[in-house]
Amino acid sequence: LGGGSRTSQAVRGVAFGLPLPLCSCGVVPVYRSLVLKGVPPAAAMAFFVATPELGAEALFLSLPLLGAELTVARLLAAGAVALIVGLIVSSLARETPEPVDNEPVPKLSLRERFRLAVRTGLAEMVDATMPWIIVGIAVAALLDPWLSQPGNFLMQVPPAAQVPLFA
Repeated sequence: LGGGSRTSQAVRGVAFGLPLPLCSCGVVPVYRSLVLKGVPPAAAMAFFVATPELGAEALFLSLPLLGAELTVARLLAAGAVALIVGLIVSSLARETPEPVDNEPVPKLSLRERFRLAVRTGLAEMVDATMPWIIVGIAVAALLDPWLSQPGNFLMQVPPAAQVPLFA
């Protein structure tokens, strides 16, 4: 992902993240490992922003919800934002970090790799995200009865103003 101009690094960062089915919480450890390996800031940050927004699952989820025209516009906007953020971060970064020399990773058997993947996906990732998921569900459960009252002032907000107001 290194080499070339900052723009080409950012483009490669976006392209590298396209085939990866990572959500916004799952992209953080991959981004961190890229930074520790010495990937330039433009490529790493473009990857970080683009991967959850431009994956196939985002495309297939957006199509029925937004239609074809808005899905294409959303994907183009997400790609543009990822490139712009990558370029801004690379211009603010003082230098490309030096790669951290990790110890050589021993060759693991398929069983050991599977066990490590399950532990990472079902233990470490859940431990990091579950408290925030529980807080979000609790807040939603507390606010839902109040917000869905028929006489609630939020129900009288004009439809055109609902998205900007709640965003």
